Amino acid sequence: LDVSAETPGLVGNLDPSNSHDVLLAVPSDHYMEFSPMQNAYISRIYVTENTGGVLGANVLQGHDVLFDWENGRIGIARSLCEYETIMVEKEHELEQSGYLDRAGKDETALPVDCILSDASLSTSCLESVDSQQCNHEPNSKLAGFEVWKRVVRFPSSLGGLECEEVARRISFSPYNNIDNVKQSHIGCNIFGVCQEEIPCSISCDEANRVYQADLSGSIVDKCGDQFFGACQTSCTQSRLTSIPMDDGNCHEEQVTTRPCHVGACSRNSLCIVPFMVHAVFGFSGSDATAWTRYTEEMFLVALSQTLKASILTIPGKENIEFGPGDIRSLMVHPWKSTDGSTHAERGMKIIAEIGIYNSRISQSDILSQSEHPDDSIISCTELELVEYAKLALTINTILQDGGTFLQDLSDAFDFHKGILMGHTNVFEGSFPQILTSWTIKSVNSAGSKRMAEGLEDGAWSFGKIVEILSSAVFMSLLGYILLVFGAVSLIITHYEKKSLERFRPSTHASLSSIIRYEDGYPNTV
Repeated sequence: LDVSAETPGLVGNLDPSNSHDVLLAVPSDHYMEFSPMQNAYISRIYVTENTGGVLGANVLQGHDVLFDWENGRIGIARSLCEYETIMVEKEHELEQSGYLDRAGKDETALPVDCILSDASLSTSCLESVDSQQCNHEPNSKLAGFEVWKRVVRFPSSLGGLECEEVARRISFSPYNNIDNVKQSHIGCNIFGVCQEEIPCSISCDEANRVYQADLSGSIVDKCGDQFFGACQTSCTQSRLTSIPMDDGNCHEEQVTTRPCHVGACSRNSLCIVPFMVHAVFGFSGSDATAWTRYTEEMFLVALSQTLKASILTIPGKENIEFGPGDIRSLMVHPWKSTDGSTHAERGMKIIAEIGIYNSRISQSDILSQSEHPDDSIISCTELELVEYAKLALTINTILQDGGTFLQDLSDAFDFHKGILMGHTNVFEGSFPQILTSWTIKSVNSAGSKRMAEGLEDGAWSFGKIVEILSSAVFMSLLGYILLVFGAVSLIITHYEKKSLERFRPSTHASLSSIIRYEDGYPNTV
């Protein structure tokens, strides 16, 4: 590819002998972090690791990054970081060209509509009417209502259709007509269950009819023990179980919930889920295309129970609560070898996210925060979160060490294979491997301002960093660091020794220094 050395993003005249190299500019505020506890800046670039330095999020920040897994390449370009502006301009262009078929929603961009489960009948029309009226007026119509329920599998994002609107559009009650749908009441609660109440009417003949529907085939597949839906801001996820009835519908048996600390819960407030552990699992010989929701639930249950059992053996961690709702699979794809030009498929790779949640926050406060997202109901300080940083590091250490943990995980897959309900067991005959894992500080959306206000005594802000970065003293120090590499090594070695206090944790240590370095992967991607 013939590309001019003057192309933006290339080294160009800065290094004529390597003018076509990619220029990766990393400003100082991406790798120098202020610790209010030590009243000093800490470098987040480490060149003293045994296997070399890691280019993590502090380097990638401010760039568009494309990971080409198939060809073992990575593409980097400077990002304008103006997503909202770009989307507004694009939406305006599409609106002018007539490509928008609903106000404000770009069908060709990135909106994702809410995805709901199949509906189950909670209250039938017959159950809601007074059939005694037929004894006196056999030809009358009985007015009532029916209630249908669905579970939110995936919430909407980027301006997609909200769950209430999706439920309205896919309403399919046999008593439905346009007028009934207009009069129906649809609402989704903070636990991820959507309910639709629809007016209905049946004749006395219909009320007395004995139904004999075909209960084989698709109706049976739709009913039964459905899966847990998406984790909500209430830090709960719901499952709707139903059974097939003679009228040909799935009737609600029960709605169950379980706690969860991933997804929307982790974005609700940094105080609730301050840290996460990401892990990449490899399974040789497994077929990623055979992955199902049954497989996913089995993976979550087996991994959560194995992790909990390992944590409980550590002194001081005997009361840790940890369940399948605290883990989610982010990606499942083929695991391929990259030896030279060969890309042979080795098996299956799973990227999992493990939420580390603050058990000191009551469920009632979480529910209140979920119902009133603009209010500052939940707050915390950096010192309060130190123990959860250590827990994240503990889990990462368990994963990295492997050993008996991997054997226990393999045994757990075999123990919980009944969850598969006869579906293909992709883990059978494959021993799990940990390809890599790392800890990260959570990043939330709606609660970011709330968190900044809540981290009172231990808080630090970007504004404070900019203020000190602009000072003459700091700029002199930064210049000295950049010019004298030896000084860099000495300074980093000094802070490396400080961070080794993980073996003798101090409550005065910077939370960021604990979480970013001790895991060996400082905020890596």
